[in-house]
Amino acid sequence: MRILLISFGLWCGLAVGQENGQLILRPDDLGITMDEGAILGLLQAHQDIFLRRAAFDFGQTFFKVRGLDSRYNDIFLNGIPMNSLFDGRPDWNQWGGLNDITRSQSVTLGLGQVTYGFGGLQGSRQISLWPSELRKGLRITNSYSNRSYSHRVMATYAGLLGKNLHFALSGSRRWAKEGWLAGAPYNSYSFNAGLEWILDPKNKVLISGIWVDHKRGRSTAVTEEVFLLKGSTYNPGWGFWGDSKRAANTKNLKAPMLHISYQLNGENSELNLSGMLGRSHQTRGRLGYFNAPNPDPVYYRYLPSYYLNSPLGADYQGAALAREGFLSGGQLDWDFLVASNQNPRLAGRASYILQSDQHQNDRLAGRVRFNTNIGDHLTLDTGVTFINEDMLFYAHLDDMVGADYHEDIDPFTETRNNSLGSTEKRVGDIINYHYGIQSQKWHGFLKLGYESQLADGFISASIGKQNASRQGFFQNERFPEESSGEGIELEYQPKAVKVGISVDLSGRHRLGAIALLSNAAPPLRNVFINPREHHRIVPGDHMERIYGGEANYHFRMPKIKGRLSGYYNLIQNTTDIKSYYVDAGFGSDFVQEVSTGMAQEFKGLELGMEIYPSSAVTLSLVASLGSFRYKNNPTLQINFDPAELPEGSGVLSTELNLGKAGISDLHIGSGPEVALSAGVSYSDPKYWWMGMTANFIDGRYVRPAFITRTESFLLDPETGTQFPEASPENVGALLKQKAMAPVYLLNLIGGKSWKWKDTYISTFFSFSNLFNAQFQSGGYEQGRNGNYGQLYQDQLSTNPVFGPKYWYGQGRSFFLNLVVSL
Repeated sequence: MRILLISFGLWCGLAVGQENGQLILRPDDLGITMDEGAILGLLQAHQDIFLRRAAFDFGQTFFKVRGLDSRYNDIFLNGIPMNSLFDGRPDWNQWGGLNDITRSQSVTLGLGQVTYGFGGLQGSRQISLWPSELRKGLRITNSYSNRSYSHRVMATYAGLLGKNLHFALSGSRRWAKEGWLAGAPYNSYSFNAGLEWILDPKNKVLISGIWVDHKRGRSTAVTEEVFLLKGSTYNPGWGFWGDSKRAANTKNLKAPMLHISYQLNGENSELNLSGMLGRSHQTRGRLGYFNAPNPDPVYYRYLPSYYLNSPLGADYQGAALAREGFLSGGQLDWDFLVASNQNPRLAGRASYILQSDQHQNDRLAGRVRFNTNIGDHLTLDTGVTFINEDMLFYAHLDDMVGADYHEDIDPFTETRNNSLGSTEKRVGDIINYHYGIQSQKWHGFLKLGYESQLADGFISASIGKQNASRQGFFQNERFPEESSGEGIELEYQPKAVKVGISVDLSGRHRLGAIALLSNAAPPLRNVFINPREHHRIVPGDHMERIYGGEANYHFRMPKIKGRLSGYYNLIQNTTDIKSYYVDAGFGSDFVQEVSTGMAQEFKGLELGMEIYPSSAVTLSLVASLGSFRYKNNPTLQINFDPAELPEGSGVLSTELNLGKAGISDLHIGSGPEVALSAGVSYSDPKYWWMGMTANFIDGRYVRPAFITRTESFLLDPETGTQFPEASPENVGALLKQKAMAPVYLLNLIGGKSWKWKDTYISTFFSFSNLFNAQFQSGGYEQGRNGNYGQLYQDQLSTNPVFGPKYWYGQGRSFFLNLVVSL
């Protein structure tokens, strides 16, 4: 099925803000939240037409600029790097809702040179918090939407206290009982206060505080069978608690932070000193169950496909009953969970609890940056950054769901999660796991730039050091010697060099090229195999080797301007860790799958072009054509805790090397590889704007399961020998990577502004997916069927039990905005 994306727009600059005469929109201006599963790794809107399309037209389909994860995009907040040392990614929610305060930004796409750091592979962004850069006065915004939240109220005031003190105050609330996704509440508060003291024309100091309290329901990927039964707004993570909806799958964030900055401006030089102290506390709520039926409404045994695909033959009556029950219910049954916990035979012990996985990160960072002009053509930029992160991870018992106590024992192995304390736990106690990771990182960069009328260029180098170690606060009975106390200390020494040159062919045409060579430290989440239970780390070398290059052609003529770019990025020696339950040739268990030595290739072309037939009409053409593939066969290791052990064996864990996973040349599945957009816009002298874009998205692939590409996949678990029918042709056909259907969507946006004396009033609206098209925005293969026989039998059905799981895009949605600036 093909889905059409065309976008109309009425552009109102005053509705959302302008920079350098260009309309600037941000995802949150349209009710889009910067959360994982929303716009991963996307650069927000910018003057570059390509980035505007990437953020708002392509972003609905999990588009990633150049196919890269957001950890390759460096984000600086007032000079401080905001990418986490744990997963490498910036968390936009830590300053979400503060749109007015964070409008002043400097954006670089790809490997382009920056003055505030070395730069990321995908790009870089510097967000300024200086109040003197804001428009003075009061700005009030009121919004209404049916997307992630339904209401938004923001107020910002920037002004002067005397001649030398600039200040800014901003606050916002975004909320919904449920957004586009059923049973997914949203409630977020954000505040900022900044005071800037201008000591003299050359010296100024800033102190700025941010506080965010963000709560929302979470979505989950589902099989196509579930989607066909329930639709794209279905969310299995809630149920009725009395007369109200109660969500179990939630995500909360509390993040206070304090920034202090000093800036010295000389005649040809600038010195910046920045410091940051902050804490982010994230919680992810979920239901836990112990020696009891799985409460998840989409558990495979509760769906019709389980009965239709039974090894004993299709059970049509059972499938019909399952279908009827799922259609009439399909939500969490809180009453059943409470009744189960109050069963007298349990004597108060919980079969079900509501728990949360919590991650607290205390962050201290400091930075010194200096840049100066050397003569008429040379510039020097240099800086040093220090970051210390103290991370704490644990599971918290939030609600007993009608029980008296919880027994903190692993239900598979009947072993204690913490042999140092009592197993009897109650609300407020820490359960399951408790550990910390402490990491320190420093890095410096040096860039020498050259600029003239005919050409410019630069050479930049970066070097650093990072240490990390795990400390366990629980003694896990399954790993008594490897779980508590200090683990080994890790040390990495990243380094990189980047060179670029640009030649002005004429005043209207410019050619440039940039090359990168880097040895990068991995995110810590890709180093520890299962830190919830033990110290063990991924074997071998962890450093990622990155080779990058790009070429750019910029053109600017009276009636046309734009950019054509080609890029090639190769990332080698990456690691990936997944946890799931598998039925494989070596047996069945819950495992940690560790892939090492993996190589990924990202290459493609980008085009962003605008044509001006008249002063009021603009035509645009944007294209992204890429290829994102695995380039080798990584080594796969399985780590597991056997559920059933021979009595007296003393074996509580094991590791199994499965050899190479044959994934070379498969698509990575990191967003669309093809994205095209053509548009027209009209700007009226009476302050209303109109536009239209038609967009086509394709080249979207389901992420492959690695374990089904190993030799163990061919083994019959009953005999230990290869399935006789598992010929190369049959296996190839069975494992052919699935492509999602091309996407065409229709969007509408519009607005108008008025001025009355010193008051500006502006309205803005947007309608997305006007035809209410249904489409898959991302997906992955399940690894449950880890042997040929089981997967083959499952795939014979129209609705396989363990088919790929998908996320689905939003249907028709809208966003209305009213801004008053005094």
